[in-house]
Amino acid sequence: MPTTSSPTSRRRSRTHNGKAAAIWLGVCGFLVASAFYLQSVETDEAVEPLYDAGLAVAGVIQYTILVLIAVGLARMFPRPTDALGLRPFRSRWVWV
Repeated sequence: MPTTSSPTSRRRSRTHNGKAAAIWLGVCGFLVASAFYLQSVETDEAVEPLYDAGLAVAGVIQYTILVLIAVGLARMFPRPTDALGLRPFRSRWVWV
């Protein structure tokens, strides 16, 4: 009796794109490095950042840029919608 539920293939997947992974890791590394740098910079202002409208605007701009980068990287793959995780689902899942 086999111990696995499905057979494995010896053929390598053709959807792997090393360039896209390297670019995304570079973007993530830049964001982490900039967060560490900005945390180390001391400011003289005692402003509560949660009540600053600039934080909301900066967040919208940052997430827009990240979505555009993700869509651009997904276009490097043969099936961009699958690379983004956008797959059709059955209508019965709408009620769940």
